[in-house]
Amino acid sequence: RRRDAQMASFLGMTNPLHRSKLLRGFDQLRSLMGWESRRQDIDSVEGIVSLLRRVRSQAVARHGTLMAAFRAADTEKDGSLTRKELDAALRGLDLALPE
Repeated sequence: RRRDAQMASFLGMTNPLHRSKLLRGFDQLRSLMGWESRRQDIDSVEGIVSLLRRVRSQAVARHGTLMAAFRAADTEKDGSLTRKELDAALRGLDLALPE
């Protein structure tokens, strides 16, 4: 809880609804990417933010905008990313999900 509050504060999130949605998203990312067991680069709020910035900068460098990166990754064109699509997109950015 304290760590979640630190992250929300670090990101400037004041609306509790926005904060809870953001933190739920981070929890889903952690479990999806195996971060709970590996704990690489995410032991701190700054580590998570640094990782997200790296993904964002690589996506923008390759595709021009985040929306273009999302559209390129969404091969099924259904408006959401499956694990397979996310894995392929991250591999394209030289970041891979753990097996």
